[in-house]
This record gives sequence, C-alpha cells and structure tokens, in this order.
Amino acid sequence: MADSRKSQIDFANDGGIDVSEKSMNKHRLCGIISLAAAVALELLPVGAVCCFAVAPEAGGGYIRETYSYFDPLVFGYANFGPLITAILSCVLLTLWIYGAVFESEGKYFGVMTVLSVIALAASLFPVLLGIKFYSIIGCGITLLMLVSGLTAGRCARVYTRGDKRTV
Repeated sequence: MADSRKSQIDFANDGGIDVSEKSMNKHRLCGIISLAAAVALELLPVGAVCCFAVAPEAGGGYIRETYSYFDPLVFGYANFGPLITAILSCVLLTLWIYGAVFESEGKYFGVMTVLSVIALAASLFPVLLGIKFYSIIGCGITLLMLVSGLTAGRCARVYTRGDKRTV
C-alpha cells in the first residue's frame, strides 16, 4: 500500500519538482495574470465613471462620462476608489512578480492577501456613490481583484499550515 502511494507521488514528480511546487507556481501565475488583466482594464478609458449634472434650462438630467482608472480627474471629482484601486493593483502586480521570481513564502502572501482585500474594497467605492458610477469594466476589475485575493490567501494558507500537498 505504501509502495503504491510512493509510486503515485514519484509519477507526479516530473523532473524532480515537488507536486506542491507545481501547484504553487500555478497559483503564482494565476495571481500575476489576474492582476495584469486588471491593470490592462484599468488603463482603458471606459472604466471609471463621472456623472455631470445638466442645467435645468437645458433639459436637466446628467451626462455620464468614462475615464481611465489612472486619470486624476476622477479623483478630483471625489470618486476616490478607481485611483486607489489602480495604485494598489500596480503594487500587487509588482509584489506577485517579486514573489514568483524569489519564491517568497509565508507572511509575504498574507500581506498580499490584505492588500488585495483593500483593493477589492476600493474597487467597490463607486457603488457607494450610486450604481450609475459603476461600469462593467469596473465589475471586471473587482472580480479580478477577488481572484487575486483568493489566490494570495490560498498561498498564504498553504505556507502557514505547512501542508503543501493540499494546494
């Protein structure tokens, strides 16, 4: 029985790499790809939304204009979430790449989990202003931040438990 278990583990170890290392590399790659996609969406000029009122003499209502998450105009009109999300996503992408290159462990992924949760909350700030300040691109960015946070949390949990076989 023990021999068959050992042969299964040896069969899964291609090239002398531990099964858990393969899984951790997949998790690191997932974190990098999700944040790279989030930054790409944040660069598009249709993510952040500003609504400007129209004079009552001109018919009233509002004009909805979209901007990049990195545009300071949105921050200037008190929609703080997009710029904070954009900055945190760039910081997180840098941390994920650093963590993948130097194979960071333990508390490093815990810090990334906390930063991902903060970025996730910041990406939902426009909803507090009203649903008209939120876009489909913003929803995609929020979902990608969620994926990044869950992936970092999974990596942190594996390293703090020491059970690398459960990834």
